Amino acid sequence: MAGAREIRAGKAYVELSTKDKLSQGLSRAQARLRAFGAVCQRMGRSLFTVGGAALAGLGAASKVFADFEKQMAMVSTMLDRPVAHMARFKEAVRDMAVSSGQSTETIAKGLYDILSASVAPEKALGFLRVALHAAAGGMTDVATATKGMIRILRAYDMDATQAADISDTLFTVVKKGVITYEELAEHIGTVAPSARAAGLTLQQLAAAVATVVSVEEPTRAMTALRQAIFEAAEEGTDLLSFVREFKGADLAKVIAAGIPKRAAQGVVILAGNLALLDENLAAMAARAGAGEEAYKKMAGTLTKAFNQAKQAVVVAAGRIGEALAPVLRIGSPAPKRRLNPGRRGSARTANSSPNTRNLPSRSPPGRSVSARPSSSSANSRGPLRCSPARSPLRSALSGCWGTASIVSAAIRSRPSETSRPTATPRTGPARPIWPASDSWTN
Repeated sequence: MAGAREIRAGKAYVELSTKDKLSQGLSRAQARLRAFGAVCQRMGRSLFTVGGAALAGLGAASKVFADFEKQMAMVSTMLDRPVAHMARFKEAVRDMAVSSGQSTETIAKGLYDILSASVAPEKALGFLRVALHAAAGGMTDVATATKGMIRILRAYDMDATQAADISDTLFTVVKKGVITYEELAEHIGTVAPSARAAGLTLQQLAAAVATVVSVEEPTRAMTALRQAIFEAAEEGTDLLSFVREFKGADLAKVIAAGIPKRAAQGVVILAGNLALLDENLAAMAARAGAGEEAYKKMAGTLTKAFNQAKQAVVVAAGRIGEALAPVLRIGSPAPKRRLNPGRRGSARTANSSPNTRNLPSRSPPGRSVSARPSSSSANSRGPLRCSPARSPLRSALSGCWGTASIVSAAIRSRPSETSRPTATPRTGPARPIWPASDSWTN
């Protein structure tokens, strides 16, 4: 009996020892699994953060290119043969944005204005580069500088190759008068056509503008100058000779001479500042290189360096967005095609074919089998066509797009808890379980 009790005690000890070791091993395994799970969770969060940042960056790049594409599409509307010029214009606009520090939007707007002024496409980029320098010297954007230059170009019927001379003249007006480049570009068009029609040269007009804006606010000064030009033309003489006849005269004497009030104001300003007028005429004669000199002074500033770096990043993002554009276009849903009821064969296309219309369904109860789309219908979907040779990035983005579409469709089609039908208990023999394989027979 003692031996049996000893055997049972030893057996219990072995069992307790085994269970204790097994428990300890399971506890260690659970701890390791928990630690591994925590590591995976942290890795998942990190990957999610990195992936989200990457997708946000790709989305921003796509938006940059979409904006640039729209800007260049606007430019293409001014061309009779866009294919012959748009590739060159697109690269030139990007290069100018980086070199000048101005946005592609303002540069494209300037190019649009140049082309809309009937400047030949072959000369448009040269004119635009001059406008860029004028904008830098005048501390404005290229669209504003282009607007002022175009108005002079059209009013005096000048050639686009004279863009540098126009730029020098306008900058000299800004330098000698009390006016900004924006104000000059805005108001020069109100007086330039009349001045040219009255026989004033561009330099004479510029000197008169610089003189009147030194005394009067730009809007009123331009109005007074235009009326003075009209009055001189009615008298059959040029403006400069006409105002010299009133040297030293006050407003009352000018009005007493039969000059209308608005014209009299311009005449009085010019006649009372003949020395300043002569000084401005001399400055216009020495205008050559004035715009380029101002550009060089502004080119070395820290502000321009910062703007250049900023535009370099924007242009680089636009190039990435351009590379992604084909993928995004392929991944976009195709427009739904409507069947034409009057077209022959549309009913057959909408319904099943005569050969398969009345075939019994071979699907089991509760399960429906949908026919696979034919290759012809798949190929007719247009924008969903994909190239067989795909880059890894293109394949990855297409896969993400498809996965998101499937998940979204599943969420939309999932019934709510409240709308699910209540299952009723079945009576009779149980139905056989459907086999796992897809092969079955009636």
